[in-house]
Amino acid sequence: MPPGTDAQLALFDEIDIRADLARIDVPVLVVSPSGDLLITPIHSRELAGPRSSNAPAAGWH
Repeated sequence: MPPGTDAQLALFDEIDIRADLARIDVPVLVVSPSGDLLITPIHSRELAGPRSSNAPAAGWH
């Protein structure tokens, strides 16, 4: 694993921005790389929410 990976993964247990997402009052486009094993398209759709578009993208980010 690259240096810093453990610290980055630990952030997933500490940061939860879902409550803040409701305050976004503009259209949102969430791009989900199909090859991302950490943030999957399912996670991206959950983040995007019902008022936004989701654009699957080939490969990694």
